[in-house]
Formats: sequence, structure tokens, C-alpha cells
Amino acid sequence: MTVEEQMEAAMRQAREVFPSTAQTSVKPQDVSRKIDASIKAEMAVFDSSGQRGRMMEQAYQYLLSVPPTSVEAERAFSAAGVLCTKLRSRLGDDTLDSLAFLRSYYQSAR
Repeated sequence: MTVEEQMEAAMRQAREVFPSTAQTSVKPQDVSRKIDASIKAEMAVFDSSGQRGRMMEQAYQYLLSVPPTSVEAERAFSAAGVLCTKLRSRLGDDTLDSLAFLRSYYQSAR
């Protein structure tokens, strides 16, 4: 099975499990019940066999990708603190983001 066929099959399966509420008369409560049922099924598989189901494994992999430190966040706040002073206290988020990017770009170019 090619990657394209696998993606189409996964999209077909997702449409069956979680149909769009705009295209059908499915109520949000029904979708919530289906999500709850799938979570319970995943937990039952884990309890009985000790193996993570497909969705639980995917969530586990996502959680492993979260860095355990806050170093990157501290650097970002430090850079924003340099740019956002009392004189520049009314800068918007987009402006601060652009200034931080430009500062980083020009510092790395040196």
C-alpha cells in the first residue's frame, strides 16, 4: 500500500469515526460520546494487554517530543525583555516577534 493510499484510508476512517457536523445531522454530543468510547476502548486494550493502542501510542510519542526544560522559553523572554523597554512598552506582539527575528538574524550574520 502506498503512502497516498494509506493517507486516504486514514482520512476515510476518520470521517467514519468523527463525521463533520456541518455535513450531517450529527450532534456535538454524539461526537463527544464517540471520542469517549474510543478513549475507553484504548484504555481497555492497555489494561488487558499492557500494550498501547494506536492513538495512545501516538499521544505518547507527541509527549516524548516535548522538551523537559524551559531554556528556549527563557531565551525568548530574555530577548523580548531587551526589546520591550519602558520607551517601547506599547509594541504589539507581531512587532515584537518581527524585531526579535531581525535581531536574531543580524546577530547570527556577524
